[in-house]
Amino acid sequence: AERLGVSRVSVREAIKSLSSLGILEAQRGNGIFVREFSFDALLDTLPYGLLNDLEKLAEILEIRCVLETGLIGKAMGVLTPERLGKLREVLRQMEEKAKTDSGIAEADRAFHQQLFFDLENKTVLKLLDIFWLAFTKAATQIQISTPDPMKTYHDHAAIVEAVAEGEVEKAREMLALHYADITERLQLAQARLRTQGPS
Repeated sequence: AERLGVSRVSVREAIKSLSSLGILEAQRGNGIFVREFSFDALLDTLPYGLLNDLEKLAEILEIRCVLETGLIGKAMGVLTPERLGKLREVLRQMEEKAKTDSGIAEADRAFHQQLFFDLENKTVLKLLDIFWLAFTKAATQIQISTPDPMKTYHDHAAIVEAVAEGEVEKAREMLALHYADITERLQLAQARLRTQGPS
């Protein structure tokens, strides 16, 4: 406060604000510390900013699609047999959930994490997860039409088949088709909201 020429109250408020953003951490008896970088604060607030802006939600989806289709070749180049086995196991769980219509969201989330896990790039995995969670949370709030779970399973099965065969372009194409379906559902939601008008 003395160095900046501001009141102690201003410093306290600044610390509170930075703490709420996950930048600082107050440790009782030890002081104030800069926290290790984390996307958690962004993840907490991002879905709320998307609820009334479907164009931004579409942009988030596009970024995720570009990341995955752009990185799939590199991911396939380092994919281990063990990881492919885990990918098939997640796919099997997705099929079981789809057959009973008991919710495939978490299996879908795990699928995309496993697909890129062997890149050993924590930032990429976190970004993909942020985009997945943000879109899923916002989509639930604005009631984007629920996809046919078996179709979603078959989309993912086609991706695994291309990955297992080492066909990068086919894998990229299958990922793009998967995202095209989600984009179409988002566009239908946009059209519905335009017809209904603001509530």
